[in-house]
Formats: sequence, C-alpha cells, structure tokens
Amino acid sequence: MPPHIRLRIAAALIGVLTLGAISAYLWQVTAAQAELRKATLTSAEKRATQLADVVATQIEQLIRGIDLALQELRRDYGKDQATFETSVQSVLGTLGGGVLERVSIANAEGFIVYASTGFPGRVNVADREHFRFHAESSEDRLHISAPLYSRVTKRWVVLVSRPLWRNGKFAGVMVISLFPEKLSEQLGHVALSAHDV
Repeated sequence: MPPHIRLRIAAALIGVLTLGAISAYLWQVTAAQAELRKATLTSAEKRATQLADVVATQIEQLIRGIDLALQELRRDYGKDQATFETSVQSVLGTLGGGVLERVSIANAEGFIVYASTGFPGRVNVADREHFRFHAESSEDRLHISAPLYSRVTKRWVVLVSRPLWRNGKFAGVMVISLFPEKLSEQLGHVALSAHDV
C-alpha cells in the first residue's frame, strides 16, 4: 500500500478516534451537569421546604400568641379600665416585636368604641369581613382577615379578631391589627445562606 494512502487512513482513523473521544467527553460533561443540576435542585427544594416550615412555625406561634392575648383581654375588658389599658400596652409591647399595630373594639352596631392608639371618632366597621363573620356566627371562633386598608390608620393591616358576648348575645368584636410589612420584615430575619438567596 502506498505511503500516502496509509497516511490518509491513519489521519482518518485519528480523526474518527478524536471525534469519538470528544463525543464521549461531551456526553460525560452533559451527564455530570445534569446530575449536578438534579442534586442542586433537590438540595434547594429541601432547603426551601425547611425555610417554609420555619416561617410557618413563626406565623403559627404569633397567631397563637395573639389569640391567647385576645382571650385574656376579653376577660379584662369592661372591668377596671386602668388594668385593661395596662394589659393592652403589655400585649402590644411584648407580642410580635413591632408587628402589632393596635387593639380595637367595635360594639354590636359596628362602631369603634375603643382603640389603643386613641379614639378615632365615629368609625363604623359593620361592613367589614371580620365584623360580619362574628355577627353572623354563634360560635366563639378566631378570625384572621385578608389584608385590608384601615379606615383609622390609613395603612394596610391584617385583623385578628374574636367576638364579644354579653349575656349570651353578640356584643361586638375585639381586634388586634397587624402590619403586614412589619411581619414581612420580621420573617425576613430568618437566617439565609448564599444558596438560599
């Protein structure tokens, strides 16, 4: 066989082997990237679930604390005004770390008769979801509203409320207002790693 044909055959063989090696290398790189991507997504999904659980636990504890505070404040309401005011300020100062805005009370007609931030004047909340929920129910249940724009503070709030009862009749609602943006800030302090971000 002439030398130039052998050179061509050798060059073609080297080319085929090189293409085969490059193809195998690219396949391995692609497979490794897919495996790394899968492992990264699995790790991120696990961490996201853990963070969601932490946030859910914090919110649950806050709501549970607010509910206990509402029940305690309801017991004190209508007895001694000074004791009630002290209890309200204690709840606002210790519970929620600045998330709580105020405590308010509306009578059976929906007029606000008490607000810890000062009496707002003649404001009626009978059309609000939380008020209707309690007025239309005979049960003593906690209610958490959707975010709404407060007629008193002119800010967005979430209302956590319980009904007031006098002699077995609906007598109004007691409400603790939360600032959603403050709650977001508080939950934002959950420690995040660079991977979480």
